[in-house]
Amino acid sequence: MPRRNLVPVILLLATAVPIALAAQAWESKMISSGANRPRLAIGRAPWSDAMIALRHGGAAPADSVIADLITEGVAVRVGTGVAPTCFIANLADGRRLDQHADAAATAFLPTLRAHIATLRQALARNPIAEGVPESDLALLLYSDVLLDNWQISGVEAEWLGKERPLRAGGRYYCAALERDPDTREEPFGIWGNASRSTADWRIGVYGKDRGDPGLHSVRAGELAHSLGLDTTTLGADELMAAAVTALVSAHRHTPTDSSFAAVARRLGLWHAGRSTLLVLPAGASERFAELAAVFRPQLVAFLRSQDASLTRLQHSLGYEALTAAEFRIWWYHFFYSALTRELVSAGVIPTDRASRATYLFPR
Repeated sequence: MPRRNLVPVILLLATAVPIALAAQAWESKMISSGANRPRLAIGRAPWSDAMIALRHGGAAPADSVIADLITEGVAVRVGTGVAPTCFIANLADGRRLDQHADAAATAFLPTLRAHIATLRQALARNPIAEGVPESDLALLLYSDVLLDNWQISGVEAEWLGKERPLRAGGRYYCAALERDPDTREEPFGIWGNASRSTADWRIGVYGKDRGDPGLHSVRAGELAHSLGLDTTTLGADELMAAAVTALVSAHRHTPTDSSFAAVARRLGLWHAGRSTLLVLPAGASERFAELAAVFRPQLVAFLRSQDASLTRLQHSLGYEALTAAEFRIWWYHFFYSALTRELVSAGVIPTDRASRATYLFPR
């Protein structure tokens, strides 16, 4: 997809909403674009709690809440009961999905490794960004570009071959994923994107640990103050734009300055004594889309070979109320995350750089 939060244009809205159910925390996720949004705040109580309870048990939802879910198109009547049509996965579901995705990733890994070897040779001749070490780019290139943000809309079109489900609020995929309370990682260790824009920059954060602190979430005033800017004369949007521009300037021109280093550390942008902020040139996103497209035929061919197995998995996990496309697009997140873990284990993506990459494109 050029679907998620940055460039290309389709957005994955990943709303981190803790949901209390049996003392566990959940997060809601949505794959959407444009005006396609739920009319209900389905990532919040009481509707989130109700969908989780319908899938995994708990206090019976009120009839009015069930009626809301059915009207929105995120639940359907099945026999004498009601089932969510969003992808709801607790930790036990996640273990089953991980096992299946791990096996598929192991089978596909040689193809991916061979493609990366060829890609490395091409990038050595024609770099994405002059002077940026491969270790800084590896997570972004070999996971986000080849498998996720710049790839997944093509996966939807060429593998699933269907539009997103039509619900009352438009066409979108939705999910609620249970978090492991013992880790700060994204649910099930799934890598994903968060984004933010200023007047001059498009900011992206890709990783399995996208929590605070981060350039995608820091408050404008806090960032500006830490960079020594006047915070009294500008509004929040203008202040954030000025702060990001100042950060980029420091990254380029005074990368060893102690005050810049302190800011970079707080934002998770400092490693081994240097800044790891990826300031990419104009046109890089379009080039990423081209790199993803070259790899897509091999990826889609493999995904099609998994169709029968995924049909069996969907039924064995009790997701009959979901469309096959909805189940498969969420399984794909487990699959590309399993591939990313394999690349980290093999040293293709450096272990100490695997949690998060922060990148910027000029607007």
